[in-house]
Amino acid sequence: MDGHSSFYDAFTALRPNLFGSRDEEVHAARRKATSNSFSMQSVLGMEIYIDRCMELLIARLDRAATEHETIDLKAWIAYFVLDVLGELAFSKSFDFLKTGSESDMPPIKQHVRTLHSI
Repeated sequence: MDGHSSFYDAFTALRPNLFGSRDEEVHAARRKATSNSFSMQSVLGMEIYIDRCMELLIARLDRAATEHETIDLKAWIAYFVLDVLGELAFSKSFDFLKTGSESDMPPIKQHVRTLHSI
C-alpha cells in the first residue's frame, strides 16, 4: 500500500481515471493529457456556447415563473447539460432546451453503460 487514504478507491471502481487515481505517475500523465482542455483560453472559447444554452434555460425558467407553471428542474438542467455537450462535442445542440423533449435523444445513457462494462 502506498500510505495514502483509500477514500479515492470508490472513484476508480471501474478503472483508474484522472480524478481518482492514487498513482501519482498515472495522475500526472492523465492531467498533462487533459490540461489543455481546461486552460483559461479553452474555457473562454467554450463560453459562447454555454451562454447560448444558458439564455435558453433562463428564458424557459422565466416563462415557467411568469405562468406559475410547475416544471421538472432536474430534467431542464439535464437538457442544458446535454445541449452544451452537443455544442462542444458535435458543434450542434441537441435542442432539448427548445423542444423540452427527450424523444429525439441519442442513446447517450446506453453508450455510457456500455463503456463502463468494457
